[in-house]
Amino acid sequence: MTTFPAETALAGKLLIGPLFNPRFLGGYHKDPQIKLFMPESAYTQFYAYDLVYPWKNLHNFSQILALLPKGWEPDLIIWWDVLYQGIPPGIENCPYPTALIPGDWNLGYLTTRYFAEVFDLVLADIHLKQRLEAQGLKQIVHWPGFSFDPQELYLMPEQTRIYDIAFIGNLNEAIHPRRSRILDQALSLSDRYQVLVRQGIWGAEYRQVLNQSKIVLNYTIAQVMNMRGYEAPACGALLFIEAENQEIAYFLKDREECVYYRADNLIELLTYYLENEDERTRIAEAGYHKIQAFSYEKQFARLLKQLPEWLKIAQEQCAHRLNRTDTETAQNKLRGLSQFFCSQPEAQPSALNLITQALQQLQARPNEPALLWQLNALACLLFPQGPVAPEDHTLQLVKRCFEQALKLAPQNPVFHYHLAICLESEQKTYAALQHYSRCVELLAGRDGKELWEYREFILPFFRSRGREVLAIEWERASFEEQDQPLQLQIRYIRLLMCQIWQRLAALLEKAGSLDKAQTAYQNALSNFTDAKIYLNLARICRFNNQEEQAWDYFKAGLEEQPFLISQIGSLFSPSLFLKHRSEIQQRSQRYASVFGELEAVLTLCQFLNLLETPETKLADIKRSLSQIAQTSHEALEKIKQILEYGFPHAFEVLNTLRKNCAIYWERTLEETPSLKLTTSFTWVNSAELAQLQFSPHPYGYDSQTKSIQYFQRSFSAKTDLAEQQIGVDLWPIQFPAEETQPAPLSHDLEEWLNSCEYLFLVMAETLSEAELIDLLTEFERDHGQTPLVGLLLYAPQSSGALYLLCENQIDKSSVSIIDENLNQTEWAALFKKTSCFVVAPQAENLFYASWALWQGIPLCLFALPKIPAWPGPEQWQWDNWLKKGELSLNFYSNNQTELKERAQATAQRLHKIYHTESESAILKLLWQIRLQSLGLWA
Repeated sequence: MTTFPAETALAGKLLIGPLFNPRFLGGYHKDPQIKLFMPESAYTQFYAYDLVYPWKNLHNFSQILALLPKGWEPDLIIWWDVLYQGIPPGIENCPYPTALIPGDWNLGYLTTRYFAEVFDLVLADIHLKQRLEAQGLKQIVHWPGFSFDPQELYLMPEQTRIYDIAFIGNLNEAIHPRRSRILDQALSLSDRYQVLVRQGIWGAEYRQVLNQSKIVLNYTIAQVMNMRGYEAPACGALLFIEAENQEIAYFLKDREECVYYRADNLIELLTYYLENEDERTRIAEAGYHKIQAFSYEKQFARLLKQLPEWLKIAQEQCAHRLNRTDTETAQNKLRGLSQFFCSQPEAQPSALNLITQALQQLQARPNEPALLWQLNALACLLFPQGPVAPEDHTLQLVKRCFEQALKLAPQNPVFHYHLAICLESEQKTYAALQHYSRCVELLAGRDGKELWEYREFILPFFRSRGREVLAIEWERASFEEQDQPLQLQIRYIRLLMCQIWQRLAALLEKAGSLDKAQTAYQNALSNFTDAKIYLNLARICRFNNQEEQAWDYFKAGLEEQPFLISQIGSLFSPSLFLKHRSEIQQRSQRYASVFGELEAVLTLCQFLNLLETPETKLADIKRSLSQIAQTSHEALEKIKQILEYGFPHAFEVLNTLRKNCAIYWERTLEETPSLKLTTSFTWVNSAELAQLQFSPHPYGYDSQTKSIQYFQRSFSAKTDLAEQQIGVDLWPIQFPAEETQPAPLSHDLEEWLNSCEYLFLVMAETLSEAELIDLLTEFERDHGQTPLVGLLLYAPQSSGALYLLCENQIDKSSVSIIDENLNQTEWAALFKKTSCFVVAPQAENLFYASWALWQGIPLCLFALPKIPAWPGPEQWQWDNWLKKGELSLNFYSNNQTELKERAQATAQRLHKIYHTESESAILKLLWQIRLQSLGLWA
């Protein structure tokens, strides 16, 4: 029999969602008085939600309510999150009381502020509660939305605490400008203590790192409790949290259960508690025991305990809301539509229909009150996301909206600014410059009243959701200065001026007017201090050979944003590097474990140190170069430039690094692959040989080119340079490119393929029988009645057993089996028809998975490769590809035909990552061959 937490009885029926993790409610999510809802997504495959709604044609909140069981009516609807879950229009007319748990409100305060009035009750952290109450809102109650799951985050006594100081979390300096300066202080202790600063660690690995850490450093985004504030003590680490945090005192006491720090005493406190183990352990243990009272389940129990009182507030507000008429204004509808559109990519097709309808209605009512406000809002919502062709229909429509607005209000700076963005998208640089300049003129003589009026719809700020510095600052200004309108308008002016001057600078730079671009960047900096502007100024000065000025700008940027050190490679020049080598090495050493981009810089410093050491021998040089060639070919390129600049050393043989080489591969595959052009190399095809020429001249060789060498290619053997054999660990691109002419397939197979609009191609022999049964069962469930979706199983060695398995599992009309081996050109033809490739990428199947990636075909990886780090532990691994692209590829996200476009877009992103990493692997290969041919390979 199912049991529920007995601590608190429910005061009414609750409808809660969208909730991607029902365990946020602890055991209460199983209570029959609670029903959970969630839009169709990967999450709905793993949890049994009570209500699951599709995004397609979702245009009103009432469509979600229509899914409720007959006779079941909620006493309260709790909407969980206001930034990342699209709220359908119509929630303002909901017949039941509604409550909002906002989430990361500081990244979208203007949206949160609007919906705080739409909902009948807001469960806010203490900081947001104070902000909203200062605006006169009465229905705000304190309830922290974050906590921890004790089944996921717990003490692991068997772990040794090997890290003295650890931070695991978001390193985006746009969102966390102050956090980076705090972490810089912690990293300054790296020479004395083990300091770990990382992002992108989740699940079991995250739990393990917390259990391996003595002190976990925390700096919260809005000075309230975040998840790390619970998770660190739950794993037995000593929590360090900023003293200005407004919520920590509700949970943990300073110097008894955690440590409150300030920027001016952080180093002192870290050192003290690392040197006083008994005291540190005592506080950490007290924090561990205290935080157990604040798990998700116990936090939700507190909510339920308060529910009778809070429900009265919500019911009163609901009655008032349903009698109001101002919620139906066009402006409020557009504010709600903006959240729906910007927070949920899947909702955008439905939202676009509503936006287009609203624009048509507005055009039919030219005397509509607040016409200009609505016109601006609709045009901003319609403005295309990402690059589009200048003649794009939507872009032209948006442009006409802003042109019409300017005819009605020619002195409005907002319309000049937005029209300039449209013209810039059309690549009409001169016209864009004119309108940007006019906007600057108007803002210089105004009080910012227009920015205040249009603050919720300024491109690109309103749709950023934490991705851009100025957008985040726009939201920060909106809550920090909300009680001082004049000061807020000044901040708005400065932020928009900074944005405009940066856009002007980029256009001028593109046009080759570097001096004017530099002035524009300086003007941007005078309005708002952004470290990336310093970097742009440094880059322009470096291009103009003003190296000392470039360094000064870069150092100023580092003072503002220490993480900027990761960009030092973009300013590299031999003279600048050698002059400031000591400081570059010191800063790079501090951040080498945080930013992989610094590996080449630090490696270069270490190699030059080696050259300057009197005891160094040629064997040491060879060994060092060989190690660098296997890990950081970028450092070898920089070493070459340093040597050409004239760095003094005693090893004449190093001068041979200036020589270039040409390499040929002898064919080992059944058919010679066609190789694509890249930016760095010239590929030449012939019937017998695939040639890769590495030379400054795209055609022919220069006088320094070494004699040609031949290497045997193989994707089954490892690399052995002494034997002139190149294996898959160094040469990943061993498959036909997109322009390969496919061979015709058998008539029966072609006919069957042509009947499929969406094809899953499965490397059946790479899956276990249990995995195949699961796959066939899921396919039958989701697509068994859809004749346009096909499942093609490639199993030339075990087709007989597969036929028997399919007979028992699936309707054979929607499945076909390939029982013969295909050659390369037949595979090329098959991939042309494939919509999604399903494979467990092991051994030779890595070849086919790579080929699919090359052509941008969506992948379903049934497992990560079990072999270590293909195609080489120094280059990349499959799981790292997914992290770099922020991708999540699985069968669930790609198995519905309506998600085809999304799956293809995902594959294209992974495709770009593959291109980049492949080129890196080729450079690495060429450097290893070059060192071997010059006698510098150890």
